Amino acid sequence: MDSQKNENLLNLALQTPEAERERSLELNVGYDEQERTWEVIVKYHDSLERLAQWGIVAEEMIAGYAILTVPESEIERLAEVEEIEYVEKPKRLFFSDLSGNTASCYAPGSPISQELTGKDVLVAVIDSGISYYNRDFRNEDGTTRIVYLWDQVLNREFSAEQINEALAAGSRAAAEQLVPSMDISGGGRNRCGKRRRQRAGLCRDGQRERTSDCAAGRAQRGFFSQNHRTDAGIDLCG
Repeated sequence: MDSQKNENLLNLALQTPEAERERSLELNVGYDEQERTWEVIVKYHDSLERLAQWGIVAEEMIAGYAILTVPESEIERLAEVEEIEYVEKPKRLFFSDLSGNTASCYAPGSPISQELTGKDVLVAVIDSGISYYNRDFRNEDGTTRIVYLWDQVLNREFSAEQINEALAAGSRAAAEQLVPSMDISGGGRNRCGKRRRQRAGLCRDGQRERTSDCAAGRAQRGFFSQNHRTDAGIDLCG
């Protein structure tokens, strides 16, 4: 049933048979086939507490927005909830460095100021994860430069102390037993490393002195991230 509270793409997805949705790049985004649930983004007012009685899990964010995990059988009920003003489905995000760099006034080949050291700078990256074992994210003594890591896929948070314990385990395999967060696609590792080197690096004899720290959020499920998980990471950083 169409609802004026739902975005058109969500209404279309709900009307489309699952077999057909699976062949689409967009219509099945947000749907968990194993759990038979939908993740949706809602604009709401007052409280979402009563949604729990229908098995709906709410992850509240700032400015009256929330991410809901909704059993498939209850998805159409959302339109009947007075507190909910608007419902939309997640969108698939594709990795692109060039447009972001250009928007940040950093075009490929641009000179980097020699005055930028990165000291006292905290770089927050919400992406596909981060390879905490990589030397780019470690101090000279081998300890981590990552002050905080939130893995939304694992639904776990890791502190610098936990990451350091993993790094001291002796091998990458042993480290992953303690902190099992990984960057499968390499997108987060590349972007965080690039930002620290480009924006917060000091060139000395062709080498950059890395002095900034990182806070990382893994927002990727599968090969591509989805916009609602990126929003949750931004909400945390805010």
